[in-house]
Amino acid sequence: MREYDETTLKVAERVLERSDEIVRQRQIKTTKIRHISFAVSGFCAGIILCFGIFNLNQYIKESKTSLHNNFQNTTSNITVENTSTAISTTTVTETVNEITTILTSASTTETNTDTVTTSDIEETAVQSQPTETTENIEEDTEIVNTEAVESVITEKEEIVHTEAPTPQVTDAVTAVKPTLCGDVNGDKRIDIEDAVLIYSYVNNFEGVPWEEYWKKQGIKLDAEQALANADAYRPSDKREITSEDGDAVMGHINGEYPDLPINEL
Repeated sequence: MREYDETTLKVAERVLERSDEIVRQRQIKTTKIRHISFAVSGFCAGIILCFGIFNLNQYIKESKTSLHNNFQNTTSNITVENTSTAISTTTVTETVNEITTILTSASTTETNTDTVTTSDIEETAVQSQPTETTENIEEDTEIVNTEAVESVITEKEEIVHTEAPTPQVTDAVTAVKPTLCGDVNGDKRIDIEDAVLIYSYVNNFEGVPWEEYWKKQGIKLDAEQALANADAYRPSDKREITSEDGDAVMGHINGEYPDLPINEL
């Protein structure tokens, strides 16, 4: 009986040892699987991060290039406008000088005509009845000279009044209401992409109209609607987009501002 108990104990010890070894091997295998999973996840995350940095660099280069081109176009337009203004000023000056010359010549002609007419009238008075003829000639001369002066003055007034009118600049007011304040790209949610669009416009496209900037983004949402949604800080009908609008959207994403728009940061 005692020998039987010893044999049973040995068998039980071997079974326990075998089970411990199986458990140990499974733990080792589980640990290896976990390490491999972490390594693969880290590798994938690194690839995604590198791809994102590459795309961001490309976007920054394109933004700088387009900003440089817009600056050159603006400079060219300003040069053309200045040239046109100089040409119009020169033309007006030449026209005024011509009018002055015409008036001077008209005055000289009038004096000469009066002299010749008076001498002719005196000779005619000696030969025949001069009274009525002299009066008629003087009246006709005054009428002709008056009409010539009036026509010259009228031409001068027409030239002065035909100058290009000064363009009146008015603030563009829009009546478009935001569908979801902060949703700039129109994907029905407020996320980091909306804040990036606002910061990109403020930092890289200063002086460029919003519609022009929006066409380059290739987003289907209407430009006016996107502008209304982007006005998240102190909104007004003028729709002036600043870095504070981007800060408001970022604050909403981080949970600082539950509702948009806001009036204070």
